[in-house]
Amino acid sequence: MKGETVKRDDYDTPWKHMLARYFPAFLEFFFPAAYHGIDWSRNYTLLDKELHKVTRDAALGQRRADALVRVTGCDGADDWVLALPEGLENQLWVEVQQFEEEKHMRYVSSLEQIAIRKGIEQGIEQGIEQGIEQGREQTLCELLEELLVNRFGPLSETIRSRLAGANSAQLSLWFRRALTAPSLESVFAGGEE
Repeated sequence: MKGETVKRDDYDTPWKHMLARYFPAFLEFFFPAAYHGIDWSRNYTLLDKELHKVTRDAALGQRRADALVRVTGCDGADDWVLALPEGLENQLWVEVQQFEEEKHMRYVSSLEQIAIRKGIEQGIEQGIEQGIEQGREQTLCELLEELLVNRFGPLSETIRSRLAGANSAQLSLWFRRALTAPSLESVFAGGEE
């Protein structure tokens, strides 16, 4: 038995054949969130050659089971799905970082893309809410100013500045007071209600 080469089992080839044939079902079962983010009306592509460019260990051939797949997201953008056996994620991350440094190119994973999109969506929502609140304050300020002018005559620049610098709660309080106040001074007199 001396000098004989020990043949390793080939798990990589069946793994890649299974992924090629059942990739949508694989994702749907193991990663349903990712599955629902993909436009399945468009084809997906296994990218073994491209994977070799990203990670040097892929060149070891049949010793590792991994696959890089290009898919189209529901937003129309190309996404990349990487399927690795357990324990290789950290090693891949080191390789990707080295690749980024060598090629001066940043790799953005699908999870990072999702986080970026969610951050943008959250920022837009917050911006809309702030815009709505500012619009309410401005409208309330304009209505209060019109009410005060109609009830008490022209306003001084001091009163106009005070209205412009007030928040919604203060403007609402002054508006309620202005409806029944006997004088302009009584609208702004006294503490908070």
